Amino acid sequence: MSLPVELYGRIAEYIRSPPIRAYWNREEDQTLADLSLVSKTWRAEAKRALWSTICIVSHPGDVYRLTQQFGVLLDKNYARYVRHLVLEVGCIEHSRGYDDPDFPLKSWIESAIPQMLSMETVLIDYVANDVRLDTLLSVYRAVYPRLNRLEVGLYFHQAFPPVGIGLDQFLLHHSRLRHLRLEVSGAGIDRQRYSVPWRALRQSCTFDRLATFMGGLEEAKMLNSDWPVFDVQIILDDTPGVRQDRRRFFKDIMEFDGPMPRVRTLGFTYATVPLLDLQTLDALSFTFPNLIELSGLNLSSAFVTYILNIDSQNSKSHLVDLRHLRIAGEEWDRHSFDRATMEQTMTNLPRLFPSLHSATFFTESPRRYLHFRFGDGGLTISRDINIAC
Repeated sequence: MSLPVELYGRIAEYIRSPPIRAYWNREEDQTLADLSLVSKTWRAEAKRALWSTICIVSHPGDVYRLTQQFGVLLDKNYARYVRHLVLEVGCIEHSRGYDDPDFPLKSWIESAIPQMLSMETVLIDYVANDVRLDTLLSVYRAVYPRLNRLEVGLYFHQAFPPVGIGLDQFLLHHSRLRHLRLEVSGAGIDRQRYSVPWRALRQSCTFDRLATFMGGLEEAKMLNSDWPVFDVQIILDDTPGVRQDRRRFFKDIMEFDGPMPRVRTLGFTYATVPLLDLQTLDALSFTFPNLIELSGLNLSSAFVTYILNIDSQNSKSHLVDLRHLRIAGEEWDRHSFDRATMEQTMTNLPRLFPSLHSATFFTESPRRYLHFRFGDGGLTISRDINIAC
């Protein structure tokens, strides 16, 4: 039986798909030999599938397996097959044996990373409390012509280096990115010390293909209004001492390169304090005038009162294209608004947003849920309620 070449690659991929891809010479050769009994056309596609993803993470004993893997990778020039790299930098650099001269994993990783010229995705997760950046910098110095997705999450506990060194140049060299995630956080961090010059990068980078962005509020300030980004997801820092308040949040939004008319979807996570009031809504309307979906923000108690008393004839419309609104409900929980108040607030939302099709209110603990759908003229056409007040 003759099967498509791509199918043999998928077979190989599923056969060898543990979190840590540790390939021993004998195991690899045996796997390839077994597949050759099915067809003689499998080999090139099988190798591409077997080595398409490299996960450099740390678990007990994995330093030795990773050393074996990278020995094969370098010896047989398999780095050219790697398309996806997952790198947990802080974990691996603290692994026992990482710097052991008998297991030269560190130097092998740093030698292999620049050779991965078929790279399409890089995911970096750095959790550290010291200044060791060798492996991270080896990625920053590389150039990947096919890279279209970059995700970088950096978290520091106490001592932290200026992590922007190198990352800004890496971004400049990869203008073909379509998906970008940048998040830097940590307890008591000094933004002036750790930050890449985000707002300077908005002028120097030319991301003319960038479609989606996810990251911290400070990092999002690098977005240029001329870039074709349509989906922005902002991760608010919930670390004690750096949590947002409404005044600071308003100031941050106004520092964006607005207006940004191409952004159609805007979401926030970890909004643990009420950030949405009339002033903030004005800022969002200016910065993201063409939003069709907004999610994740809490309503302030004063804003709830405003919505309850709004006059549909004389009220000012905001975000005139907004169709879907998802509201976090922490503020309502704290102030113990009753069910009638919550439902009336939802009912009045189309007076603010004339194109609104649906609105959702939710809380995680206790789990509460309201979902309203609206028709022409802002009339409520359905409601789904799972709430106890």
